[in-house]
Amino acid sequence: MSILRDQLYSDKKMAPIREYSCNAYDANVENGKRDVPIKVTLPTTLFPEFKIRDYGKGLIYEDMVNIFCSYGESTKRNSNDFIGQLGIGSKSGFAYGDNFLVTSFIDNKKITYNCVLDQSGVGSLIHLTTEDSAEPSGLEVTIPIRQQDIVDFKNKSLSFFKFWEVYPEIVGTSAYDIENSRKKGDVILSGDGWEIYANDGRNMRIAHVVMGNISYPINWDLIYDYSSRYNDPKLRPFYEFITNSNVLLRMKIGEIEMAPSREALQYTEHTVKSIRAKLDNVIKTMSSSINQTISTAPNLWEARMLYGKIFGYLTALNNNTNMYRQLERCFTDIVWGPNKVKIENYAFTNLNRFD
Repeated sequence: MSILRDQLYSDKKMAPIREYSCNAYDANVENGKRDVPIKVTLPTTLFPEFKIRDYGKGLIYEDMVNIFCSYGESTKRNSNDFIGQLGIGSKSGFAYGDNFLVTSFIDNKKITYNCVLDQSGVGSLIHLTTEDSAEPSGLEVTIPIRQQDIVDFKNKSLSFFKFWEVYPEIVGTSAYDIENSRKKGDVILSGDGWEIYANDGRNMRIAHVVMGNISYPINWDLIYDYSSRYNDPKLRPFYEFITNSNVLLRMKIGEIEMAPSREALQYTEHTVKSIRAKLDNVIKTMSSSINQTISTAPNLWEARMLYGKIFGYLTALNNNTNMYRQLERCFTDIVWGPNKVKIENYAFTNLNRFD
């Protein structure tokens, strides 16, 4: 238990943010409320508490004991609809501190428990209060936050939720902070389960894979043996482009494997094959995605500007003219308008973006 509590997570603050948020999402899914946002309350100086509230079915006492005080207990192993399955994350509050509160809203009751570590280091559940309540069913986890950690909890939380498909209801910070934290850049290309974002000069060559709302940075060196993969001259420009861009790959639960802490990917054979297959699909559908994007332009000038945006100064290719030329030559059928006007490289070079 000490290993699971103290040594599993390298980031003791991020652990409860990630684990209880994912558990809350799972509870909503289980209760048929996949599209209902969970509620996240960020700590402040006046109220130094981090809270996660879901709208699941709530839990009776026996389930509370099994889930919050027993390692390895999980109800989510038989379905890929759920993020969790290891029976570890619900105890992540103990990685940060010695106690946290759990409130169950069930059968028109609000029942609050204190999860504490006893002298032997084993978690115990202490019933505090029971009162009538008209609130929706669900569960709320409340973690006391040390004053020196308030800003860190806020920043880590806002960063964590960036890629969530159903963005949480977040209280305890300004609308500006929330809006700013959600910015991912302009989408220049997208397809089924993938997006490529324009570089903003600060986060070049950042690739992520998202599974179950959790994003993991991709280490391309562990995905591809470049020397062999680039032997095909037809494919090389594509891989150069994608692995040097801000690409986001969305995977279904079970398609990749993560570490037990869920802090990073495990680059197992299964994970590597899944990411390679997704990337191959990106390459296969990129041409149609480009044509679809170009076709939305209201006139030829805007079509050429979109072409430049895709291939030029907003992508990773802006510092590599040779790479740009190689990739551009792969697309000879990009057209615009009813007369099928071909969009060629002169459209962008005439803007003096490249020498």
